[in-house]
Parts: sequence; structure tokens; C-alpha cells
Amino acid sequence: MTSDGPKEAAPSVFRRARGLVGRKVRALRRAFAGPPVEEAVVDERLPLPSYLVALDTEEGSALLAEAGDAVDFHQLHDHFVPQRSPSFCGPATIAIVLNALHAGAGAPARRYDQDTVFTDRTEAVKPRIEVIRGGMGLPILAGYLVAHDLRGEACFASDFSVDEFRDRVVPLLVDDDTFVAVNFHRPTLGQQGTGHISPLAAYHEEATASSCSTSRATATRRSG
Repeated sequence: MTSDGPKEAAPSVFRRARGLVGRKVRALRRAFAGPPVEEAVVDERLPLPSYLVALDTEEGSALLAEAGDAVDFHQLHDHFVPQRSPSFCGPATIAIVLNALHAGAGAPARRYDQDTVFTDRTEAVKPRIEVIRGGMGLPILAGYLVAHDLRGEACFASDFSVDEFRDRVVPLLVDDDTFVAVNFHRPTLGQQGTGHISPLAAYHEEATASSCSTSRATATRRSG
């Protein structure tokens, strides 16, 4: 009778050991699997709701020509790149801004892309693997810019009135040494998706604003 106990316990002990080994194997697989594969971008244009005007239309071109605060547009446009995966609007925006700033400063040519914006210093802000999985918000974007020896400041529109926010942002659009990136909620503008980061390129008092959207849907909003 005394030998029956260990025989009955053996399967339970075996299951626990097998479970432990299984967890270790899965952990090793994750450790050596490398970063997740970035999702490929389909080269297509996102649809715009009727109250947004594409800049490559006659009406959009006219609005941009009328915009008095469009200095940044011409600098940013020369270095525009579309984001290469759904979570890379932040890295694409950083690459655009870094290239525009370096070109404007007459610095030695260095072409930033959506790989080279990641450095050892940016890893301390938010690791690349986490950006691939979940993107970045304004505080992380500002932290990445600081990691590239720039002054990055995250400001939230909810902390200002509309007029205060406009007075703070619009003068920066005509400053050669300063660029503005915005993080907005797509559905609020009737677009597909969730949050999105893009450089803010111009301001038209009646049409509201213009962005160099990294997702291929560059637009301006009609007044009213």
C-alpha cells in the first residue's frame, strides 16, 4: 500500500516538469526570434471625406497658394516619405523633420530614414520593437527628437483654448528652424483608423490647416 502513493503522484510530477520545460522553450523562442516583421504598406491612397480637400487637386493647390503661413510646407515637402507600416507614422515624421532641419542648416548631407531614426539613445525612450507593435504618442515623439539633439516639446491642445493654441502654433510655421508635428484622432476628421502623427505644413485661416500626412492622404479642411 505504501508504494501506491508515489506511483499515483508520478504523472502529476511529470506534467509539472513538462509544463516547466514548455515555458522555457517558449521563452527561448521569443528571445531568439528577433523583432516582429513590420507589416508591408499597400501603395494606395486613403479615401478622404467630402469636407477634406486633397492638396493635389485644383482647389487644394489654390488653398495652399493663398496660405500666408506655408514656409514649412516647402521645406517639409522636399523630404516627404510615406510611412512604411501602420505604426510608423511617428518614425516617418521624425525622418522628414530631421532631413528638413539638416538641409536648412546646411549641415553635411545625411539622409535619415525610418531605420536610422532609431538609435541607442532612442531605445532608452521607447524600444523599436515596442514602436513596431504599438506606435508612439507625442511625448515619445518629443523624446526621440531630444535623443537626436533637438529641442522637442509635447503640447496638448486640450490645455489651451482654440485661439491660444492657434497663437502658439501658427508662428512656428514660418520659422525656418522649427517644425510642428500633430497627433490627431482620425475618426474626428471622418477618416479611417485611430491616432495619427504628421508634420503640420501650412495654415490657411479659412480652411484651417494643411498636413503632410505620412499615410498618403495629404489634405486641408474646408471652413464651416
